[in-house]
Amino acid sequence: MNRKLNLSAGEDIKSLAERLSRLPEVRRLDRPDEPESWTLAYTFHELENSFSRFVDDYLPKLMTQSLSDDETKSVLLEIGDEFRHILYHLREVDSMTTWTIRT
Repeated sequence: MNRKLNLSAGEDIKSLAERLSRLPEVRRLDRPDEPESWTLAYTFHELENSFSRFVDDYLPKLMTQSLSDDETKSVLLEIGDEFRHILYHLREVDSMTTWTIRT
């Protein structure tokens, strides 16, 4: 990956989870076995990694003019796997659609 990730270390994820846990709108979605703040922070970490792989790895590969048709299909399959991973994490935080922060 070409860029520095914002949530690359465990401490970054922990810090974000702690910040999110201060919001009552997030805490009210806690489950007994899993605080919503940690679910969100970990999901954001996973999404950041996936989006970075897509932008930094897969798109440049796909744009390579010398790729054969078989190599192009292989890259598309890799992108499909990455998108499935993204969808999994988006479904994991369906709570994002159930709360809003009022200012």
